[in-house]
Amino acid sequence: MLETDRFYLRRFVASDLPHLIELESDSEILQYITNGIAHSEEMIKIRLDKLIAEAPAQEPLGVWGAWQKNDDEFVGWFMLRYYERFPEPELGFMIVKRHWGKGYTFEIAKRLVDLARELKIQSVVAITHAENIASIRVLEKNQFKFEKVVELPNGPANLYRLNLS
Repeated sequence: MLETDRFYLRRFVASDLPHLIELESDSEILQYITNGIAHSEEMIKIRLDKLIAEAPAQEPLGVWGAWQKNDDEFVGWFMLRYYERFPEPELGFMIVKRHWGKGYTFEIAKRLVDLARELKIQSVVAITHAENIASIRVLEKNQFKFEKVVELPNGPANLYRLNLS
């Protein structure tokens, strides 16, 4: 389990399905990920089952849910893991709307950047759409730098990189 001053991160379990439904069925949250197409509950369950099954192989990286320490309220989904599309791990995040604009994403993303440093990872990448100003701010506050535009299945996105060496 990972922690910050206000949050703890843990691997997802089957009973987290309602949290992921709240997150991934909201078209506004998904506007820059799926072009605003919300996932069905069935699709979210399949994705959760896959996250749970893949978690051991991704250690010490992976995907975590984040919760507030003071009241156990779900905040969002955070990842630092390898994908086929990049040779370095990718940082990603989504948080529920009621927590937007509170600085939570920056704090939790910083903890994952710190984890990458602890593991002596040379660099981390992140991708976001050019219109996603909030995510760009989180990345820039964590010292990521814009590198280039990349083409993704749902359109072009900006690639940011953080060199840790």
